[in-house]
Amino acid sequence: MEKTAQDGRLKEKPIIVTSSIVMGYNDSQFCLHGWHALGVGLAGLSARWTSEQAFVRLNLSREATMLYVLTCMPPIVFERRPFIAAYEGERCLGRAPWIGSTLSWTLTQIPINLPAENKGREAVISLCPELRTNPDTDEYSPFYFIPHEIQGNGDFRKLGMSVAALRIA
Repeated sequence: MEKTAQDGRLKEKPIIVTSSIVMGYNDSQFCLHGWHALGVGLAGLSARWTSEQAFVRLNLSREATMLYVLTCMPPIVFERRPFIAAYEGERCLGRAPWIGSTLSWTLTQIPINLPAENKGREAVISLCPELRTNPDTDEYSPFYFIPHEIQGNGDFRKLGMSVAALRIA
């Protein structure tokens, strides 16, 4: 419980946790650092771009085995297949290849492996777009691009992927 001042008295206020985040609806409560401003993505959906790593606060239910991410990647990633990984601290909870079109939203399902003691609690999870650094190994590096380097448009942000929603279940 969190304490808040109201009429000069302290009052207990419940801390809200969620297992789903929808950009433009509840993202401001649960998207922590590594996210760019809310904007409009493909097909008019509200979306946020990630940096090379973006953090969210989620409730890890006891039954959680999958992280669903509705995302769109930029065309530049077609040189190599991108992956989306979920981390808690330094520990990789899961990783899945992003298989989709840059012209539409793609729902990526990331199988997650949570130890029993981590289930049923709130956690800060980072989402990372990644590229395999060597096709013969299981080594990955964060992926991002700088729009100005491609389009010459004066946008020097480091962008990873555009996310419309995510859910852990």
